[in-house]
Amino acid sequence: MDKQITVLLLLQLLTGCSKMPSKEQVSIVNIADCVLDTTSGPRTISVSSSPGYPHFVSGIISCRSEPISGALIRVKGTSLTTRSDGQGHYQLDAPVGAILQVMMLSYNCKEVQVPQQGSLNIQLTESM
Repeated sequence: MDKQITVLLLLQLLTGCSKMPSKEQVSIVNIADCVLDTTSGPRTISVSSSPGYPHFVSGIISCRSEPISGALIRVKGTSLTTRSDGQGHYQLDAPVGAILQVMMLSYNCKEVQVPQQGSLNIQLTESM
């Protein structure tokens, strides 16, 4: 069965609609990158084509090649957080494309996008 038809049938079952949406109403580019969100309210389903599945990202937080211990790393707009260890290392599950906010006292806050690959070293600058 075609993946687009499968999604349309799933939408019909979950929403209780007897009428199938037209191709103009629902367009699925890649079923592997889609997330069904049923938390929006009763009988409401949204399909997101942005990759929303977490994947492992890790790296080192540093300033001028010196590791920063205790930096807060947060996935923007969520409650997902971690801190860098004594050697500046961190690890976190975050969706590809999400924004990581890195904060530490005496340093400028930095925002970086989660890349496709799992490694992301982040350089902070000292605040004046």
